[in-house]
Amino acid sequence: MAQSKEFIQPVTNDHPACPHRTVSIPPKWRFGDPPNYKLVNEKYLKQKTNTNEPGSLEKIVENLVKSWEVEFAHKPDAQTWDTITDDFVINANDGEFFDTERAGQTGNYAALLDSCPRFTITLKSKSPTEIDNYFREQMKTGFAWELLKVYEGPPNVAFSWRHWGHLGATSPENEEAQGSLVELFGYSIAEVDENLKIKKVENYFDGERFLEVVQGSRKEKVDIKIEIPSKILLAKIHEVKQAASQVTEPEQGVQKQPEIGGDVEVEDASGSQSCSCFFN
Repeated sequence: MAQSKEFIQPVTNDHPACPHRTVSIPPKWRFGDPPNYKLVNEKYLKQKTNTNEPGSLEKIVENLVKSWEVEFAHKPDAQTWDTITDDFVINANDGEFFDTERAGQTGNYAALLDSCPRFTITLKSKSPTEIDNYFREQMKTGFAWELLKVYEGPPNVAFSWRHWGHLGATSPENEEAQGSLVELFGYSIAEVDENLKIKKVENYFDGERFLEVVQGSRKEKVDIKIEIPSKILLAKIHEVKQAASQVTEPEQGVQKQPEIGGDVEVEDASGSQSCSCFFN
């Protein structure tokens, strides 16, 4: 069973807009040490394009996704995950669903990029640690994530998001001048229960183009925006809204964020490496 403990977050988490990650401490972290979100939090606060007010549905969903990312990316034993139900599954771009056991073993990059031919050819044979280190090396100053808009609330939460990092930058001080900004836009549908535990997540984004950009040879600084095709986005929004309109007794709106996994756990690793995982 995961050990509950108060997790001391980096100082940037004192900022009211900073993401709040709430999880319990597992017996073992995937990469040995607890994750360090200091650099990616600073990147989020400095470069985010959207402001989600504390207590709003948008902020609740954003914090839930970021808490879930801690577990998905950094807890190898899915039995210690606090943010999901026992029958949790996840997929990307209508690909194969990963259950808790498989998602825990492979890590988030493999689960979310599994349907991409380029991932199969270049990265699938590598371990979760090797894959994580690869993307961390490409985006040394972090791969930040922000929620843009919630289209439908529980039980099927549909939302759009922006993921961004600077390829080629070596430090936060020079990333905008030295690195190429890569912005990945996407859309997700998360089915949650009455306690806001996630049962299923379907994600849509241009993973093949993302890999093409990250793995390409860069001879000059070029900023790149990778957007989800509008026809896919509109179709998925329509699908979720249609399903919501057929509910005869809508569930009550969310008033406050429930505790996820008991005591707040927040651990600040002392190293300088930044988290570069999906949804952080």
